[in-house]
Amino acid sequence: FRRVLFPISLQTFVSLYEALQSHKADIIHAHDIDTLMLGGVVADAQSIPFIYDAHEYEQGRIDRAGVLNRWLIRNDERKYTRKAAEVITVSEGIASLLMQHYGIPKPMVVYNAPKTNMPMTFKPSLTIRESLKLDEKAFIVVYVGFVTVTRCLERIVEALSMTQNVHFAFVGPQYQPMVDTLHDMAKAMNK
Repeated sequence: FRRVLFPISLQTFVSLYEALQSHKADIIHAHDIDTLMLGGVVADAQSIPFIYDAHEYEQGRIDRAGVLNRWLIRNDERKYTRKAAEVITVSEGIASLLMQHYGIPKPMVVYNAPKTNMPMTFKPSLTIRESLKLDEKAFIVVYVGFVTVTRCLERIVEALSMTQNVHFAFVGPQYQPMVDTLHDMAKAMNK
C-alpha cells in the first residue's frame, strides 16, 4: 500500500537508501512527501540533520484518495517533519498549517516566484494573450506548474463549462497524456 502513497516503488526506495548510505553526507535535503521518509530514514541512520522542503500541504491535497492513504501521509509527514532540523515551504499559509498540525517552529518561506520589483531580464516573444489570439478584455485562468495527473486540472476544465468567455491556459512542463485528456474534455464541452 506504500505504492499508493509514494510515486517510487519499494525497490527504488531500497536502492536509493543503499546508494545514500554508501556515501556519508553532511546534510539531507528532502523535497516533498515522496522523498521525506527516505531523507528522514537516511538522516537517522547517519546521525545527520535533514531539511524538509514542503512544496505542498500534503494533508490538503484532494487527490490523495482513501482514509488509509490520508492517514499514512499525515503520519509520515508528522513524524519526519518534527524530526527535520529545518522546514522550508512555499507560502505563509502552508507554513501556518505545518506549525499548527505538527507543532514545529515557523518554517522558512521561500516563494516560487520572483520579487515583483525585480526588472525583467527577458521579454517573451509572445504573451499568453497573443499566443491564444485573445483580446485585452478576455478573461484568462492561468495554471503555472507541472501539467500532470493528481493536480485536479480536470476540475478547472469542468468549471469552464459553467462560465462564458473564460479561457484556460497552462504554463510549465507537461505530461502529454494529461494534456490530451484536458484538450479532449474541453473539445467535448465546446470550450
